Amino acid sequence: MVSPDVGSSKRARAYAKRLGGSLAIIDKRRSKPNQSEVMHLIGDVKGKTAVIVDDEINTGGTIVNAAQAVMDKGAKEVYGMASHAVFAGNCLEKIEKSAFKELIVTNSIPLKKKTKKITVVSVASLLAEAIRCTNENKSISKLLNPVK
Repeated sequence: MVSPDVGSSKRARAYAKRLGGSLAIIDKRRSKPNQSEVMHLIGDVKGKTAVIVDDEINTGGTIVNAAQAVMDKGAKEVYGMASHAVFAGNCLEKIEKSAFKELIVTNSIPLKKKTKKITVVSVASLLAEAIRCTNENKSISKLLNPVK
């Protein structure tokens, strides 16, 4: 599992633990808003399948740069996943030209255009269950799998 920045490392660490994999973290810097630059990759990705996990993709700069960084460090292939796909500006074009084999996102924000590299997973059943629990005055905590 690869965290595209230090802020996402807790999430990536939880996935790595659950899946029995290792963790790598991208150290990035923002030169200006919506522009990031990879400074270092902490961890070993050589010969491995890398999975970059993030909460949201806005312009795509961070996750696309992270994908290239892991490939440059010898990863066998790179996948990505994110909860919210904002996909602002030319983000879809960046993703299609990127090193990603596949990028998996939810439909929490409708995808405006289908692309070859992006797979959309529905959150409808999760939202339906949250509504059901709320209507029945039951806790929704079972739906939330907090990172420990």
